[in-house]
Amino acid sequence: METLKIALVSDWYYPKLGGVAVHMHDLALYLREKGHEVDIITNDRKTGKEEELRELGIGLVKVPGKIFPSASLNISAFAKGYGLLEPLIQDYDVVHGHHAFTPPLSLKAAMAARKLGKGSVVTTHSINYENSSVIRALSKMSYPYYRYHLKCPPTG
Repeated sequence: METLKIALVSDWYYPKLGGVAVHMHDLALYLREKGHEVDIITNDRKTGKEEELRELGIGLVKVPGKIFPSASLNISAFAKGYGLLEPLIQDYDVVHGHHAFTPPLSLKAAMAARKLGKGSVVTTHSINYENSSVIRALSKMSYPYYRYHLKCPPTG
């Protein structure tokens, strides 16, 4: 089996509680157990998982910037282009963004990965369109933003 270097990227990692954080953490543990090199790339704040990840050989890369606390969004990354993440992901084989509805890190990492010719995927978690007219309306307004980040052609 080929060993891959994998980056799991999201604004929604600990200390933010929820399914995205748990999923990313568990996926990192599983991929590491399978022999892959794994790093979690998230906001620059204390996660409470630093020691555990270090002991397991999983890297924790923190993206600097101002964090909007209630949504856990890296506002600095939101305001900047995907180039902010290029140096952070350039050495990975696969970049896996989590939760496109918190786009500063996940979508920009996917875009940067495509520009660098890396494998990329974005997983959107836990969005219930049927029961929320607000989420449905916001998602429709944001389609051009997602389309821009997810359809950007690779270079070369």
